[in-house]
Amino acid sequence: MEIRTVTQLKLRSSDMVDHVNATRAPVVVTQKGVARAVLQDLQSWEETQASLAMLKLVVLAEHDVAMGRTVAQSAIRTRLRHALGND
Repeated sequence: MEIRTVTQLKLRSSDMVDHVNATRAPVVVTQKGVARAVLQDLQSWEETQASLAMLKLVVLAEHDVAMGRTVAQSAIRTRLRHALGND
């Protein structure tokens, strides 16, 4: 992971975007010596968003299990057969 200043980003934004897209390595952008932003290629960002969405679903499912909101596998099979017309 590279670290660049906001001034470098202003002066060489096109080059930095090309570099991030070519390497898929994020760049941390600092302002007055403090990390303030991350420049990331779109594909990596989309993959991260998809992973976060899956993790949220796992957390919700774990919460449902902890609250006792579960359905037996046999009941699910019966519902699916009925919904698909395979009674």
